[in-house]
Amino acid sequence: MNKSIKKYYLAFLLIGIAVCIIAMNTLSRMQGGRMVWDLTENKKYSLSKFSCEQTQKLIQPLYITIYYSADMAQENPVYAKYAEYVIRFLQQYQQCNQDKMFIALKNPKPYSDIESEAQKEGIAPIPSLTGQTNSYFGVLFSDADGKKEVISDFSMDRDFWLEKDITSVLTKFNETRHKTVGLISPIHRIIKRTYGQEIERYAFLDELAARYNLVELPMNISDISESIDTLIVVAPPKMPISLMFALDQYVLRGGKLIMLLDTYIEEPEYKLTYDNLNEINGLLKNWGIELADTVVGTQQYGQKEFVGDSQNGWYQTPYPLWINLPKSAIMPIEGISSEIKNIQLRSASEIKELDHDNDFIVTPILKLEKGGVYDLSDNLKDKQNIVKSYKEEQREFILGSLIKGKFHSAFTNIPQAVTFKEHNYLFYSNQPAQILVIGDSDFIRDNVWLNGTNLNDNGQLILKTVEMFNNEAEMAALYKSQTKMTQESLGSTIYSKIAEQYLSEISRLQNELQQLIEEHNNLRVLIEEKLETFNAMTALRDSEIREKIEELQKKLQYYSYKIKDTFSSKKQNIIFINLVAFPFLILLAWIGVYGWISRRSLNKIQEKFNDNK
Repeated sequence: MNKSIKKYYLAFLLIGIAVCIIAMNTLSRMQGGRMVWDLTENKKYSLSKFSCEQTQKLIQPLYITIYYSADMAQENPVYAKYAEYVIRFLQQYQQCNQDKMFIALKNPKPYSDIESEAQKEGIAPIPSLTGQTNSYFGVLFSDADGKKEVISDFSMDRDFWLEKDITSVLTKFNETRHKTVGLISPIHRIIKRTYGQEIERYAFLDELAARYNLVELPMNISDISESIDTLIVVAPPKMPISLMFALDQYVLRGGKLIMLLDTYIEEPEYKLTYDNLNEINGLLKNWGIELADTVVGTQQYGQKEFVGDSQNGWYQTPYPLWINLPKSAIMPIEGISSEIKNIQLRSASEIKELDHDNDFIVTPILKLEKGGVYDLSDNLKDKQNIVKSYKEEQREFILGSLIKGKFHSAFTNIPQAVTFKEHNYLFYSNQPAQILVIGDSDFIRDNVWLNGTNLNDNGQLILKTVEMFNNEAEMAALYKSQTKMTQESLGSTIYSKIAEQYLSEISRLQNELQQLIEEHNNLRVLIEEKLETFNAMTALRDSEIREKIEELQKKLQYYSYKIKDTFSSKKQNIIFINLVAFPFLILLAWIGVYGWISRRSLNKIQEKFNDNK
């Protein structure tokens, strides 16, 4: 009996030790190998099934050329860790289809042929700290037919969109037709032009352009082409009858429409938008909603701003018209808003839901539990007066709605002023449509949703809606919240904690170095333009600056080495604990348990023997 027990527990002991060693080896590979144990909320380090499938759909070989300047690691050790993460992430794609995906890594050293090649392919240069050379970190995708796509640079500010950026490129190699997004935006010039050249456009359009063809449509359009897969209309003032008819018929044909309406726009200048709000609401009523002629405010979610004047003083208080909607005020609609965490609005208008038939459904997407309203005749530029006059109403305010279904036309016939040739007039929908209406257009401006380091999900909401409207739920799921991620892998967390000890000093040195470089460059320009006599004092100052620059660069390299050395030491300690100390403790625990069970068994045998005796 005792021998069988001994064999039984010895077997479990050996199995337990084996499992422990395997698990700890896996954990150690987290620190330096290709495997990553992804514990992040957004699965930041994991490749999705959809992305892997896009790789497997490749018909012909795809060549991925990574242009990465090794010198970047010396100047910015934190960026070096991010570069390592990006390269490993690309390797995950390769593992999904090793027969058709090939990765090459090139180091574009200053003034080399590889640097010229990187510039020719569209890889964006990143100025070094000295300002005399450039670094590069981008990727070129190309196939045998000569088709090319480029991610010009991998920015750490876009780490939440890394998978989306790469997979969007892969889909372009698989698709036979790129879908088209139409844009109508007369007040917010989404695409600004000067002398025929594009000089500026909103950031979310760059995200759209990575996936779709963008077409700007005129405001007086009367018929929307079938080639427009999704239409975005942004705050058209005094909406002409031709555009309202075009939108009406587009929706009846099963169109996908996003309308950013606004009765009061803050930029480019504070102004009322609509002269014909009643006519616009005549169109909206057919979709079960109405745009209110007031502006909504809230103290609960108002953005903290300084108000006051020089006589009475300044103080910080929630400004009701600048609304920061948290996740609790964003209704979770699958694929569109379920992962959205915050939305920022400026002087938003209420979207009222009306009684309607059962052929379509109106679903609120942005909602305030309570708030206050301001009449458009008020001076909405006066922040102090807005704060003082705020009066809360105990009712809900809807600021955005999603509408799906079939509708009746708002027009009994074709208006006389409308030229309508491509399509037949429809009185009722021939297929279901999808419409997103939001009572604010300012929220797509870069200085609202890309405001400093507090990134909001404004652009995300529009981008995800376009994906879902085009039946691309898997692509929409790749968008991760722009809110800074708080969870990281174990290795990244350790590295970040180590780097934090030196970041303030590194930042100070980098600022000092940048100032010296600027002074040195200015001095050289003055000398070259003979505005500064190259005398002994000038030569001495020039020499001092160059020596100081070299000294600061050496200090930065020292901190880079210090961070890496400390990280390596801690990593070795973790590996030692995982592979030696922890298994040894488990072994001792197993021996202790085994000894305790053995003694219990012996005691029971002894008691039984004594009882029989």
